[in-house]
Amino acid sequence: MANRHPGQSDAILGTQRAFARRTSVAIALWAGVSALAADAPRTSWPAFRGPDGLGAAPTSGRDSKGPLRLRAAWKIPLGSGYSGVVVDDGLAITMCVDGDRDVVAAFDTETGKRVWRFDLEETYKGHDGSHDGPISTPLLRDGRVFALSARGRFVSLNQRDGALIWSRQLADDGVPKPHYGFCTCPFMVDKTLVLQVGDA
Repeated sequence: MANRHPGQSDAILGTQRAFARRTSVAIALWAGVSALAADAPRTSWPAFRGPDGLGAAPTSGRDSKGPLRLRAAWKIPLGSGYSGVVVDDGLAITMCVDGDRDVVAAFDTETGKRVWRFDLEETYKGHDGSHDGPISTPLLRDGRVFALSARGRFVSLNQRDGALIWSRQLADDGVPKPHYGFCTCPFMVDKTLVLQVGDA
């Protein structure tokens, strides 16, 4: 857990702790969604805030009367990080700390078993009350995973096996490093991959 620094309120510390737990909770939630009735259509959640950026799941065609009851199909512990979970084609993919490394990891949505792990870099150390690990949420598009590390390594991976397709370091392009690390989430506009960068 993050150590309190001078001036940090209970509300801020509580929010940080909630973010640190978010990854495992989100994976368990998606597993619960996949465990719903077999006749519900499968959908993907390929990016931060979902398929259209609105943060809402598309309707499933289920009768909306009464509360929706979800149950966790599986749950696994993950290391620190702020990355959200993206889901597509039977895989739940996120970024987190694994040992002393920041990684991209994919899990089977039915079983929770890890399918692959890609080593990004040495763990990014949090500071000023923040937690260690990756901050950005990956993007899934056309069988690829686009992921940005907190130090600015931007990679494209094969979604099925995690094999590296390409890698670039944003610092090599003269992009300034943000105070808390690179945290923006990649997105697509038509066929153009977009990544907001800068220290503002």
